[in-house]
Amino acid sequence: MASRRFETSGPASGGFVGTANVCWGGCAIGFRLASQAPSERYIEENRRWSLTGDGTQPTGSSWNLYLESWMQALEYAKSLIAFPSVSRRSNQPVSQWVADRLTQMGFEIEWLTFVDDLGETKVNVVAKREPTRPGASSDGVAYLCHTDVVPADDWSLEGSGPFEPRVIDDRLYGRGACDMKGSLACALAAAEMVPIHKQMGPLYFVCTADEEVGTVGARQVRDQSKFFQQMRETETIGLVGEPTRLQVIHAHKGGFGIELTSRGISAHSSTRDGINANHRLIPILPMLLEIQRECEQRRDLQNPLFDPPTLSWNIVLSNQPRAMNITPSTAKAKVFFRPMPGVEHASLVRRVQEEAERLGLEIHLIDSTPAFHVDEDSEAVHFMLELTGNKAAGTVCYTTDGGILQSLPHMVVCGPGDLAQAHRSDEYIELKQLQAGTETYLRAFQEWATWSLAPEKAALLGKRRKMAWRANDEDSGGQALQGTNVNFQIRPSTPADLSAVQGFLQGFVEQKKLLRRTRAELATLITNGFIAEVEGRIVGFSAIEVYSRKLAEVQCLAVSSGFQGQGIGGQLVRRCVERAREKGILEVMAISASDGFLRHLGFDYSLPDQKRALFYQLRSREEMYGQSSEDE
Repeated sequence: MASRRFETSGPASGGFVGTANVCWGGCAIGFRLASQAPSERYIEENRRWSLTGDGTQPTGSSWNLYLESWMQALEYAKSLIAFPSVSRRSNQPVSQWVADRLTQMGFEIEWLTFVDDLGETKVNVVAKREPTRPGASSDGVAYLCHTDVVPADDWSLEGSGPFEPRVIDDRLYGRGACDMKGSLACALAAAEMVPIHKQMGPLYFVCTADEEVGTVGARQVRDQSKFFQQMRETETIGLVGEPTRLQVIHAHKGGFGIELTSRGISAHSSTRDGINANHRLIPILPMLLEIQRECEQRRDLQNPLFDPPTLSWNIVLSNQPRAMNITPSTAKAKVFFRPMPGVEHASLVRRVQEEAERLGLEIHLIDSTPAFHVDEDSEAVHFMLELTGNKAAGTVCYTTDGGILQSLPHMVVCGPGDLAQAHRSDEYIELKQLQAGTETYLRAFQEWATWSLAPEKAALLGKRRKMAWRANDEDSGGQALQGTNVNFQIRPSTPADLSAVQGFLQGFVEQKKLLRRTRAELATLITNGFIAEVEGRIVGFSAIEVYSRKLAEVQCLAVSSGFQGQGIGGQLVRRCVERAREKGILEVMAISASDGFLRHLGFDYSLPDQKRALFYQLRSREEMYGQSSEDE
């Protein structure tokens, strides 16, 4: 059906000041005054666009809460857009507004300030809300964003200015609507829906200044924020909310600038009094162009994960004065390129430096933003892919604060809005993206800060939880886990467990997750094995196979699907490591498809003396899986 055009506009600090109807996928959706209850038709038609954490459609009070949160996001976005926080101005007013909202939600505020080159005071807001429940963890989740926006001198939307938020059809217009005040509004509305009494891990917000002009604020956060230091120490999950249409991004390019300056003397061009600064600058230009061509042709200067896969070497020339009848006293060549993970660029910079020194040019290296990269197999990537329903993580060619703050090892870029809608003279964000962003962040906060994931879903997400432990059954060395959905015990296996363990592992063998073991092999492994039990039922097993006094290997690690994500696998591996230590073994090896899981437990690819394990396969896995075992 065709959509009708309605608008809302007005002071961002108030509630909704009008009514708007838009068309999403053939559904009429009404935005009513905040003081009015939404109509039954509105609820029924809009419910189809959202899902609760368990994949079902929300109903009753849960839907009303969801509706309230997403409408609150729209109101917050309007309020944020109304602040003219262009990078050349102070962002202190918008930062104060954000800090006030977070304080009302129970966050502790860290207020970091600096003065920029123009003398403007800039503010970074870092906030933390601690859990209050017994048995809480130091693990948590952080939302990261920036509050500055690009200039809007060329704003072209008729009827309203860049800082006068306005809804037209299914879009919210205003400078920063997409990059990235709409995203921050979603996160604020989502955080408001997470009750503090349900938190089991801390919730953080990082709102930086001057991201648009060199990620300046993020550098201060990295170097001075005590909350960010805590996030690093606890390996907090980080969600950078830049616009990706809620696609999960695991890598992006960085930024590096070089400024070359030649000096001369200004004079009227009809005289001999001037010295043209271009004459000393021009000889370096062929070299800059040569490097640009190399970037386009050399494979070692490219990364196929990106499009374009090159460093995007860009050259900009300028003169002062610019009049054609005046000899320029200053000539500059600026080079900006985008570093990529796995591509060495320092040698290119050195070539430019050496040539500039030879020609007597001034050279200034502009603060660089490193490329950002997180392994596609990291727990943060898997978590967000499952949460958003995306099949694979991607890459982008722009830069975010993530490049500066990537000492957080578990971080992704994922936010509402489309980059193509940002920085425009009529910047906007789709209301559907605001809705989806609120839902995504709400689920992320709920599932990380409150640990609300079902066990089977936690297994898929590779979720990491540090729980409070208590000793239990000292004779058997068992332990029970408090604060999860189940209590389990881990005990050493005995020969009497052989048949039960073989039956437990059979399902994993049939799914081709484990190699088939003969009964004799299992009998040997069981002497150095451990069983995880829940109410007497085996839910996990692992053992070490001792090859020599130098080396043992973790074998047959398996946890029932309904009990994964509860820390059982980690404890089984720890018990195996402890058994190897008791036996005086020098090194323990483990092979797994989830390297993040093992590295979290202290394993690494290389030992301190740089030993690495290499393998030579003698038979195909199909042969091994298909081969019958003796004495089954």
